Amino acid sequence: MWDARQEDKYGQVEHWLHTIETLGEDSPVILILNKCDERIQDINLKDLEERFSNIKEFYSISCKCPEEGKDMFDKLIKEITKAAWELPLMGTPWSQSWLDVRSYLESLSKTKNQLEYIKYLDICKAKGIEEEAANVLSGFLHDLGVMLHFQKDPLLKHTIILNPEWGTRAVYKVLDTKTVQERRGIFLETDRANVWKAEEGYPYRIHETLVRLMSNFDLAFEMVGTHDYLVAELLPMEAPEFEWDNKNNLIFQYQYNFMPAGVMPRFIVKIHDKIERDTDGKYMWTSPY
Repeated sequence: MWDARQEDKYGQVEHWLHTIETLGEDSPVILILNKCDERIQDINLKDLEERFSNIKEFYSISCKCPEEGKDMFDKLIKEITKAAWELPLMGTPWSQSWLDVRSYLESLSKTKNQLEYIKYLDICKAKGIEEEAANVLSGFLHDLGVMLHFQKDPLLKHTIILNPEWGTRAVYKVLDTKTVQERRGIFLETDRANVWKAEEGYPYRIHETLVRLMSNFDLAFEMVGTHDYLVAELLPMEAPEFEWDNKNNLIFQYQYNFMPAGVMPRFIVKIHDKIERDTDGKYMWTSPY
């Protein structure tokens, strides 16, 4: 959705379409022009549709006057419903017992942020769901964003995160911490108690779970020989000055027409064990150039 009054928004539409194309595979896109009651801005829709084949529909609406304009809200709502119904997970048959467990977990998330996996199995067993089926269910709920369960992580597989927003807030607390910013992403073990406070819902016993959560989100990695983490998002953009031995180097160069924001920090986390470095992230920076 973009604002019809602002001429520079067309370039931003292309930016987001490129981002969806790169990270979202064939996710369907509905383009929405808002504030059409104030100003109509021309857009080369044919050109966009030729370059981005996942554009399904284009709507011109007014949030201020939803019943006016070329496309009324009820028409848009039907289109969003149709697009959502055609998504891959939609239409998958669920038993009543699965629906009961989901409803119970969503209710539980209002008072609890996490749940031990073994207790989750007890909840499922009470509904006649054995462990194998319970893991299939937790995988579905994870993909839907209802809860988080990283089944392949040695530590996190023992914990069901009932409230994903609770985990997201924990991440932003680290990103917004001035001392971590000043250290250019180095998040010390001794920082945890100051960043994640028990009275704010982050008791000491779950701090290890939170740093592992950051690792699974490709936001940070544990630094060799320590219990400290490096948050790649807070690394400098520009390459620092350092001496490098250019002998016997095998050089690869990758060129992209479009690079979504956040790709380089995630890439650094993914391959951190292959980067020549010392303890302060000397050879890491986030600009792709």
